Amino acid sequence: MGSRVSKACIVYYRDSDREHANRVLEMCSSVGIEASLGIPHDDYPDVVIVVGGDGSVLQYLHDLVTNRQEELDKIINIPVYHVGSGKVNFFSDIDVNNITVEHVEKLRRGDYFIDERTLLEASSDRIFTLCLNEILVRFVNPGKICRFTVREVDGEEILSGRMDGVIVATATGSTAYILALGGPAVDYRLQDLKVIIPVAPFSPALVPIVHPVDVDIEVESEGTAILVADGMYYGNCQRVLVRKSKYRLKFVRTRPYLFYSRLSRRLVTS
Repeated sequence: MGSRVSKACIVYYRDSDREHANRVLEMCSSVGIEASLGIPHDDYPDVVIVVGGDGSVLQYLHDLVTNRQEELDKIINIPVYHVGSGKVNFFSDIDVNNITVEHVEKLRRGDYFIDERTLLEASSDRIFTLCLNEILVRFVNPGKICRFTVREVDGEEILSGRMDGVIVATATGSTAYILALGGPAVDYRLQDLKVIIPVAPFSPALVPIVHPVDVDIEVESEGTAILVADGMYYGNCQRVLVRKSKYRLKFVRTRPYLFYSRLSRRLVTS
């Protein structure tokens, strides 16, 4: 059982989700949950309800990193209840077409459990970010390839060669970008690993690597590269430190999370 919810913030990013967000707001009010629209400020709620596709959850996380970094210790611990309106809704507990007052009442009663997901952090010079899905370090010139090297910090070299870039993904992110590149789909319950995959490598000997999440790595390019986290551009870089973050993202679950059913749906959704 979770904690009873008496206060909630509802976040959405697309105009098409405004009506859905307002409907969830009305549901919260009807069961006695004090709710407001927008990312929480100062007075922290018991839960943040994100209405939108999976990208909206990622946008929320990166809004916290970009705009609320000084409050991360407090605000990132607020559980996220994702009400999906996208095509895939891989993160969601319920979608906008099926949510009812009964689902919101479960939040009020604390009739839910928490699903915690590992986050990675990437840092380079003045850049710092977190990711739920993946870190991409890609050569700045999309028309050419560059030598990239991935090595363990104070350890051995993992891979090196010419390629478009390198992706480092969490188990959660294995069903996103790296799946499209032929990487493995990792059961989300294996939160103690990450996947390193070369992007369009020149040599077929450069293969995806499953690597312990607790072992820090460096991704280095011979030329200028760009750093992208969960699809969000963070700037130019040449050497990036990737490590397991001390933070975790907490999802609210009012029902079992059926990973393989979602994966099957993901594979047939265009």
